[in-house]
Amino acid sequence: LHDKAYARRLTQLGEKKEIIASEDIFNDQGILLIKKGSPINERMADKIIRFKLVKPIESSVDISNSVSASDLLQDLSALLQKYPQIRFVHDQYKLEAPLKTLCAAFSMHTILRQKLTVLKEQMPELYRQSVAIAWLSVLIAQSMRMSSQEIETCFLAGLAHDIGMMHIDPAIIEKKEALTPAEWRQIQAHSIIAQKVLESVKGINPRVA
Repeated sequence: LHDKAYARRLTQLGEKKEIIASEDIFNDQGILLIKKGSPINERMADKIIRFKLVKPIESSVDISNSVSASDLLQDLSALLQKYPQIRFVHDQYKLEAPLKTLCAAFSMHTILRQKLTVLKEQMPELYRQSVAIAWLSVLIAQSMRMSSQEIETCFLAGLAHDIGMMHIDPAIIEKKEALTPAEWRQIQAHSIIAQKVLESVKGINPRVA
């Protein structure tokens, strides 16, 4: 269920952004479903969603114009412009320079960039919240006099804390009526899903997960 929900979001995004298979994609029976270099869009949705894949779909695709360090900084600036009180705190604690460094560190992790790109396009309010949480995490970590590595860990964890929501069935997320116990358990599982995704990101501090 979780893989299908995210795969559906990817194929929908493929109608707006160029998403390419970065390698051959096989199902768990070893059958080639999508060749390397093929576009990932809604025409490919059935192949991706109907079968269980050997590898998670996010590890086998590249998104053009994914969220970059400069994009993230721009979105942080938009947050500061919207809330003068936050801008005041930001300036008082001299967060501009460290945040530039942290955004550069974020851009080194392809899977994380992919997830933030899909989140920004598909769930923009949740993306803005994640940017705000990342900013707040840096403020708290710096105030606690944490090391630069620990501050980076907090920043990345703040950015990624809700990426698991993209793996939950949209019908449950968007449901207006009260959730059933089973549906509520699925919503609660988003943090575990995020943890599993982050554990698969090469080169990232394990403490982020």
